[in-house]
Amino acid sequence: MKRFSTTWMLAIVAVFAVVLSGCTKEKTNTELLTEFTWEYDAVSGDALTADQLALLQTLLTGSTITFNEDGSSVAVASFFGVPSTTEGTWRFNDDETAIISDEGTADESTIEIITLEEGVLEVGENDPDFGDFVLRYTHDGE
Repeated sequence: MKRFSTTWMLAIVAVFAVVLSGCTKEKTNTELLTEFTWEYDAVSGDALTADQLALLQTLLTGSTITFNEDGSSVAVASFFGVPSTTEGTWRFNDDETAIISDEGTADESTIEIITLEEGVLEVGENDPDFGDFVLRYTHDGE
């Protein structure tokens, strides 16, 4: 009887382990983007000069962006110690490979998503003065 009970318990544990391992739900891009406030982490670009890289680092250090589920966004930057807050709107393009910000306004832009995963957002930027570069944002899950 003891052997049957041990076998039975092991079978039950195995079934629960299989069932529970299949319960993890992968987050949607919207969930990944809107769950936390993103903090600027780094800038990179092959075409950036050392001076351009230093300027972008100075301008972007301490900046954050929050994407809300309702399509609103808030960017906070500190330009030379002076805080600046910009509110806007956002949405994904049809295949969720880009963020369209401030659609229908003079400030409308399309930002290529290079990486969007838990804790990391990398976007491609194209600036007439700086060329192509990548901005990396992270969050610590809080």
